[in-house]
Amino acid sequence: MSSCSDPAGPRVTDIIGTYEATILMAEGEDVLAAGGSLTLEFQGTGLVFGTLFVPASVGGPLTADMTGTWGLVDHTLLIDQSEDTFVRDAVWIWDDDVIEGTCCTASATVTVRMERN
Repeated sequence: MSSCSDPAGPRVTDIIGTYEATILMAEGEDVLAAGGSLTLEFQGTGLVFGTLFVPASVGGPLTADMTGTWGLVDHTLLIDQSEDTFVRDAVWIWDDDVIEGTCCTASATVTVRMERN
């Protein structure tokens, strides 16, 4: 069912699943091309799991546990986690099995597109 046909927005059950970054750009650097990755698994219990890996050549090295909680307001995913990465600060929008996130901090601009596996 297309999210466009549901004026109330997606339901939690629409979001549940594992998503993998297909675009991960940080300060103009292609993190995925450099060997980085981001995977998030959204569970129906409100928990999220996954891993962020950023290689040294693009600002790392960083391996971060993405364990936390998530919620849904219209098409916006709210992610809360203890790891201090852009993931918890980004604005995440879900639309038809794709999650797009953007985050701008004093030190970085990050753009992410994630697709359901």
